[in-house]
Amino acid sequence: DSKKISEKTRTLLSTFIKENALEYSIALVEPKVIDAINILNASILAMQQSITKLNTTPLYIIIDGNRFS
Repeated sequence: DSKKISEKTRTLLSTFIKENALEYSIALVEPKVIDAINILNASILAMQQSITKLNTTPLYIIIDGNRFS
């Protein structure tokens, strides 16, 4: 859970991931969209956008959350 990690550790992990991952992607959802579709749906949208930006299709995705399909 990223909220349990200090800002310094998050920064170090971010750098490590960017330098060592086969691929990574970041997606942003604007506040007005979050307001329109709610935070849960905005989070799912951002995850979908991030995955579709990858050059390869992942076999698995691991999501920190309480819903799955």
